[in-house]
Amino acid sequence: MTEPTQVVEPTPEEEVQVTPEVGSDGEPFDAARAQALITKLREEAKEAKKAEKELAILRAAEEERKQADLSELEKANKRAEELERKLKATELREMRTRIGAEAKLPEEIAELLQGDDEEAMKAHAKKLFAALPKTASITPTNPKNSDGTMTDAQRRAFMNGGKLP
Repeated sequence: MTEPTQVVEPTPEEEVQVTPEVGSDGEPFDAARAQALITKLREEAKEAKKAEKELAILRAAEEERKQADLSELEKANKRAEELERKLKATELREMRTRIGAEAKLPEEIAELLQGDDEEAMKAHAKKLFAALPKTASITPTNPKNSDGTMTDAQRRAFMNGGKLP
């Protein structure tokens, strides 16, 4: 068996006091003020999203500019390296020509000189010069007419045992 429950109604002296809710700012809750705060926060969130998009665009543009500057720098470095390589090749070619002439080597052989500096090229030039065949000195067959002033008649007379003029 269950006993019936009694409902106790408060007496007027014991009326329940409802205290309004207090926000974090210490102010009582007000629906209109809360709605104004929500609206303000939503607007600020929209503005923050716009600012974030603008910031992303600016960062992308800055990164693109840096890449363009970097690529220009890389291009300039590449051009400088190419010019340095060409300059070195030209200097080596001129050095080969000069050292070959000093060593009395023919131009075709002077182009074959090896070495990165002057001493190495001079040593190689000496080796090449020593390896060249020595030509015998050639004496003219007609020493008295070395200037080519003899006429055909004088030559015929000389060939038949005559004397030179």
